[in-house]
Amino acid sequence: MNRNNLILILLLFSSHISSQIMIVHKNTGENTLTPVEFIDSITYLTEVPFVMASVITYEATDITQNSATVGGIMDTVPQPIGIVLNGCGNGCFTGICFGTSPNPTLNDQSIALQPVIGAPPLGTPFSTVLENLEMNTTYYVRTYAMLNLVDIPVIYGNEVSFTTSSPFTGGGVTFDGYSYSTIVVGEQEWMAENLRSTHYANGDLIEHVPDAGSWNNNNISYGAWCHYDNDAELENAYGKLYNGYAVMDSRNICPTNWHVPSDSEWTEFIDLLGGELEAGGHLKSTGFDYWCPTGCAGMGGQGPNVGATNSIGWNGRAGGQRGSGGTFQWFGAVGRWWSSADINNAQWLRQLEYSNTEVYRTGGSIASGNSVRCIKD
Repeated sequence: MNRNNLILILLLFSSHISSQIMIVHKNTGENTLTPVEFIDSITYLTEVPFVMASVITYEATDITQNSATVGGIMDTVPQPIGIVLNGCGNGCFTGICFGTSPNPTLNDQSIALQPVIGAPPLGTPFSTVLENLEMNTTYYVRTYAMLNLVDIPVIYGNEVSFTTSSPFTGGGVTFDGYSYSTIVVGEQEWMAENLRSTHYANGDLIEHVPDAGSWNNNNISYGAWCHYDNDAELENAYGKLYNGYAVMDSRNICPTNWHVPSDSEWTEFIDLLGGELEAGGHLKSTGFDYWCPTGCAGMGGQGPNVGATNSIGWNGRAGGQRGSGGTFQWFGAVGRWWSSADINNAQWLRQLEYSNTEVYRTGGSIASGNSVRCIKD
């Protein structure tokens, strides 16, 4: 007899009939009449219902350009516990799965956070910080509970989404008669243009040295600047080139409360943009006005400018450099920017090139001339 259909059994006795009749009232509303003499036995079983676990995903908080806090809570523990324990052993956890497509699963990125059974108790929230995310990108998140049951290996909570923030325009800074636009990335605020000052922060003059012979590292040991190819018309687009002596001068080549970025600050910045292999694309100006305007590597025409998106508005341009011997080179193909890190009469630089999206960490002679970006203290 189907136990799920059995609602009520009545035995009817009558002096006018020779049989006892069983009336079965089903939950479908149907009644069945069956003579008792045709029934050998009746068995009715009551099964303990299985209670499904449930998890809830909380909205993401503390969203930055590359991180967010996500979490949830397990508000119902599966029953009976013995069934789950037999399936779990030590392998059942609640956690977070996430990705850039809707309905993420354990096949996407996931983080196990706390056991399904045992401490912490039911109703204890769990959370984690997702790091190394792409900026200005939408992520989808779901909590999960791993049960390891044959029919129910895992359950998922509701889905939430969040979008990492984009770099935003900073407050700008005015220095030596010029107002610079700035951008904010993470905790750093950078100039969005190359430096063009002729004075240190204390007002002292930085020497203008256009002559190649005077620029030569055998003839100079003080701060100096020039325009590329001594062409003043390039200043608006590319700023000035400064030697390492100017960059290292204690009078500060940058505005008050600003400074030339250290090697570690450069590294932090590049890491926020995806690392050395791809950050260059985010930093380079797009198009061919400032990269290979008349073609590079003998290709003729214009370009290339591989992978340039300028996604954060840093406006990196190929301003070339002046070598320590006074020769100008690489205009339109390479951009180089000083750090403040001194390495045996040289300094670390960051270099962008027309042919890829990489950011190169390379050394430069203290007597060479390169672009400068300032970062806020």
